Amino acid sequence: MIIKTVARRNWPGAVAGEPLGDQEYTTWYQPLEEQERITAAVSWVLAHEEVTGLASAGDVRLLGKILRAERERVPVDSAVAQLQTVDDYSSPFVAMPF
Repeated sequence: MIIKTVARRNWPGAVAGEPLGDQEYTTWYQPLEEQERITAAVSWVLAHEEVTGLASAGDVRLLGKILRAERERVPVDSAVAQLQTVDDYSSPFVAMPF
């Protein structure tokens, strides 16, 4: 099971112990927003045969995009190319805000 599939990075300025402030989504990380990039992330994760599923993002407004991404998966090489265009990508687990 994979979590944080559509995580882009931590919210800018958020570090451990500081309030997150105003952000567009109710997640503790900044998610990918564009359908094309969400599709790439979901496609890349689900291309790994050891992965049996993925958890949805914590904000229900992203659920439809994640479900669409699963239905419209792209080849892994296309997913990688798309994800390489994400500015300032970093794992949200590098410096969690809590």
